[in-house]
This record gives sequence, structure tokens and C-alpha cells, in this order.
Amino acid sequence: MVVYVKLRVKSRTNVTKDLVVLVGGGAHSPRPVLVVDEDVGKELGYTRGEVWEAAIADTRREVYLIEEAVVLELLGEEGEVLDSVTADLVIHPRL
Repeated sequence: MVVYVKLRVKSRTNVTKDLVVLVGGGAHSPRPVLVVDEDVGKELGYTRGEVWEAAIADTRREVYLIEEAVVLELLGEEGEVLDSVTADLVIHPRL
């Protein structure tokens, strides 16, 4: 099932940003991961990371991986923190 949730993203660069994100969209990862475009990556204080090749639909793209770059806080309707997890950040230049 695909759902949208509100997350507070706290980066290791001491930047915090609230995002509404798609969860359960079919991406597979052995660890928690947040995939963002270059603009959000820059806002969080990251521009590059370890280069990886990701399979997206029927193509392959280079993306940037920053391990354990962010803490994701799941927010409730009133903005309260329901849960949190440390996650990797993937910057997808063509997202």
C-alpha cells in the first residue's frame, strides 16, 4: 500500500526540514533510506556522496548515497513525533 506521511528530517549538518513523502512506492533497500532531489539535498546540507547506480523503472541512473545522513521523525496530525529512525540519504539528480 502506498501512503503519504509527514516527516521531520534532521541532517547531520544541523538542518531540519519537514517533508510530505511517499512511503511504500516499490523501492527496495536493506536499510531505511530517504530519496530526495538535488534541491532538497542541498537544503539539507548535502551535494554529493558515494556514487551508486540505481535501477529505476527500466533505466539505470547514478545517484549519491550518504550513509546515516539523517534522522527521520514520523509526525502525527498535531505535529507530534510518533517515531524516529536513522536513515541513509540518496540524492537523485533527475528526480
